[in-house]
Amino acid sequence: MATITSITKQKKGERVNIFIDGEFYCGLDSLTMLKYSLKEGMEIETEDLDAIQIQSERQKATDKAFDYATRYFKPERKVREHLKDKGYVKELIDEIMHKLKDYGYVDDEKYALEYVSINAERKGVNRIKVDLLNAGIPERFIDLAIEELDSQYGACLKYAKRYAAAHQPLDKNKLFRHLYSKGFTFEDIKRVCANLDIDEDEE
Repeated sequence: MATITSITKQKKGERVNIFIDGEFYCGLDSLTMLKYSLKEGMEIETEDLDAIQIQSERQKATDKAFDYATRYFKPERKVREHLKDKGYVKELIDEIMHKLKDYGYVDDEKYALEYVSINAERKGVNRIKVDLLNAGIPERFIDLAIEELDSQYGACLKYAKRYAAAHQPLDKNKLFRHLYSKGFTFEDIKRVCANLDIDEDEE
């Protein structure tokens, strides 16, 4: 049996934070708290508190998740973190994520493909991989998306010419580091540096 040690009002809306044994446990609508007579010092099983949130706030949590997920395409981790920050328990989050996936509003494989397509001319493949990993995209989806990526030599050359125009006389070692920081592969950078049509002695 656990003890509700504190109930505090959230900064926005009509929700409260429930603390169990001194640790934040979940968020609840104020009306839900009143309906179940939850109060500080009350002993309660955490499973019962989970059930109260799921039964009372399933629809509201689902509506919030759908609204958040459909504003623009997001990876699963981002949506999960949003719901967790709202104070929803894991069981309810798992249930909602299953619905979002069924409706196609959360699809990490599709997210990876779209991210690669949008950023292929702006970021090198290594940078794209890091971004997707940081977004929580499984590596198998990243690998599949990268397979669809055409050669980035043209994008790398564009960045090189832009950098060279602003840094005369050109130091190709610095150019190499600049292109590498953008995530381009060693092979593309080496080819660009070898073929770049620039007179290094030009003032």
